[in-house]
Amino acid sequence: MPIRIIESDTAVSIPAFTNTNPLVIDFFSGLPESQRDAALERALAIGVMALRHDKIAAFLASTESELGVHLEALKSLFVTNQMRRQSAPVKGEEGETSVANAMVTFTEVRQIKDEVQLVGRTAGAIKGNKTGDIVVTVGDGEDAPVIVVECKLDKSIRLGNPAADGLTRGKSDTAWSQLIEAKANRQADEAIMVFSADSADRTIGAFTDSVRYIDGVGFIALVDIVRGDFRSLLIAYELAREKVLAKRKVPIDSEVLNTLVSKLCADLQLASQIKQHLESAASSLAAAGEQVDRALGAATATRDALLKYLQQGRLDNSQLLKLLVPHKALP
Repeated sequence: MPIRIIESDTAVSIPAFTNTNPLVIDFFSGLPESQRDAALERALAIGVMALRHDKIAAFLASTESELGVHLEALKSLFVTNQMRRQSAPVKGEEGETSVANAMVTFTEVRQIKDEVQLVGRTAGAIKGNKTGDIVVTVGDGEDAPVIVVECKLDKSIRLGNPAADGLTRGKSDTAWSQLIEAKANRQADEAIMVFSADSADRTIGAFTDSVRYIDGVGFIALVDIVRGDFRSLLIAYELAREKVLAKRKVPIDSEVLNTLVSKLCADLQLASQIKQHLESAASSLAAAGEQVDRALGAATATRDALLKYLQQGRLDNSQLLKLLVPHKALP
């Protein structure tokens, strides 16, 4: 049946038809069924406008060769796929897997007997609640401690403030509330929440640019999931491990802990920058190599001090001075 104009030129009647163009199929398959009719109307209107525009029509005519058509189709498919990758559900699923894989690789390299499990699709101890995407069983044994990791790789959650929000307000999730919820739902001893630097809420970026501990609640780790940089997560993971494995449960001063963590992140960042310099500037290999050794040595010293603090609950002033302001410390 042909396309026909309804009386008085007020509407166009288009009979049902099937289209096999891969670009059209890919576009509409990415939309909910309830939005497809409206999208078709918009696409039709935009297409008509383009055909009536001389310059665009000329462009279309010049690209009607097989090569031109395929290139334009590939470009459109690429843009469509990029839009899909930026959507929260897809990014969330891929991100959770990437986070879990990074932790598994870490356990293999360190030869740690931890079990890392993706559990985000299953409910936990709270009926119907799926909060807590990854569960890590630290070591083995019936009473092995548990660390839960909640991935928040979109802008839908802010840091929050227990004092300002109120413990009973609860209308919208926040980082601190979901850390508590994740621990309860997965019956965990410690919790880590992971954000991606490219999409985290501004309150998260203002709180930390790497790793920070919320006193009595858990760790916030800001990673670069686009570049595959999970160093902040792995630092938080190791700190959480040491904390739950500490034989002597001592009170933790979050200010001291966060100072040490910031120093460790800075040391590792410096080492990483120097390593990149080594790869691109062979002429300065010897000098840069010494700097790498010093930076890694500083990182090792910071890590040792951090683990000692987690185990003993204190560092004396001379130790802090030597660690944080080494040029003023006594030899």
